Amino acid sequence: MALKHILFDIDGTLINTRGAFLGALDAALGRKGIKCDDILPYFSLPLADAVRDFGFTKAEYDEWNADYAHRLSEAPLYDGADALIKKLYGGGVHMALVTSRKHDIAHIGLDGTGLLGCFDRIIAADDVPRPKPAPDPLLEYARGASCTVSDMAFVGDSVHDKECAASAGVRFFAPGWATIADELEGDAASFDDILAAAGI
Repeated sequence: MALKHILFDIDGTLINTRGAFLGALDAALGRKGIKCDDILPYFSLPLADAVRDFGFTKAEYDEWNADYAHRLSEAPLYDGADALIKKLYGGGVHMALVTSRKHDIAHIGLDGTGLLGCFDRIIAADDVPRPKPAPDPLLEYARGASCTVSDMAFVGDSVHDKECAASAGVRFFAPGWATIADELEGDAASFDDILAAAGI
């Protein structure tokens, strides 16, 4: 059965935000005088996780977040991501964005792409009681779209995304065009795989 609803994570899935995240984190750590040789485990996780681990104050977090938002505005789409979204949209697939960002910055990086109009809605971390990896964002979409989870798939680049999909009973794809964790290699899908799953 062809999928009628496909939801996408943003960072590391549609937009190559690795440089933006790591650049902002490296700058923030430098301001605190912290040297961290391996900050990659924090990529694709909510900023709050790293804030907790590194002991940032609210003011330091706000400065970091502003820097990150600025860098996000310049982060590029992955090659081919725009064509994928346009083909799905043209094929009548309903789509949404599910992100660990706060709602006020969820659109950053997509504003100038012409893609935002292809998505029915954005479900951000502050739009649900429990963000990813809890199933709440996907179940919220299902309620709003009046669809069943069997009609849906979620595309995301992190283990949190996979856990979110599994908890909701939603089919999961990892973006084979992006950098993904070793644990997700078995879930890697190409653009053509996703189009085929949608019957396109």
